[in-house]
Amino acid sequence: MSDTLLVGIMSVIATVILAPIAVKLLSILSEKRSQLLVLLTWNAAAKNTKLKERVTNLVVKSQDFRDAVIGDESKYEELRILQTFLSSQSYMRFKVSNNSRKKLAHLTLFDDEYSNVYQIDDGGLCAVDRSQPIMLDDLQPGREIILHLWSTSNLPTWIPDSKKRFTFSADELDRVKIKEPMPEYLKRRYSQWGLKYLLLCMITIWIGAVVLGYLLPK
Repeated sequence: MSDTLLVGIMSVIATVILAPIAVKLLSILSEKRSQLLVLLTWNAAAKNTKLKERVTNLVVKSQDFRDAVIGDESKYEELRILQTFLSSQSYMRFKVSNNSRKKLAHLTLFDDEYSNVYQIDDGGLCAVDRSQPIMLDDLQPGREIILHLWSTSNLPTWIPDSKKRFTFSADELDRVKIKEPMPEYLKRRYSQWGLKYLLLCMITIWIGAVVLGYLLPK
C-alpha cells in the first residue's frame, strides 16, 4: 500500500473520530465564557378543558369566593390565571444560572410571542404581560433560578432558534448561552447508533484499504 493512500485513510479516520470531540470542546468553551447559562427544556402540555370547567364552577359557586370578591376584583384575576394554566398546550422550563463572578442585577426575560403564565421557583402563578419583560430579580454568582413558562398557543412547542424568541437582559450582561439538552433516553439511543455507524465506517475503510492494497501496483 502506498504512503499517500495510507495517509488518506488515516485522515478520514481522524476526521470521523476527532470532529465530534472538537465540537464538544468548543461547546464547553462557549459555556465557560458565558455569563448567563440557560438550560431550556420543552414539553407539550395536556389541555384540561373539562378540569378547567369543573374548577371554575367550584370556585365561582363557592360562598368564600363570592364573599372575597366583594370590593376585590383581583380574585377574578387569580381565577383567570388558573383557567389559563389549565388551558395550556406547551410548557417550558428554564434553569437560569449565573456563570460569572459578579451579580447580575435586574435580570429579566422578554417573550412577546406566545407565553401566558409563568412561575419562578416555587412561587405563585402569574400572568405574562406581553408588553413587559418577566422580572427575575437579581442573580448572585453561582446561583440559579428555575423559571416555568406555560403557553395556550397551538403553535409547535419547539422552535429552531430560541435566542430569537427569548431575550434575557441584565445590568452588564453581554454573553448568554441557551442550551436545549437532549433527553437521556435519546442520548443513549443516538450514542448506540453513533457507535454502530462509526464501527461500520471503520470496517468499510479497512475493507477498502485491503482491496486497494491488492489492486494497486506494487
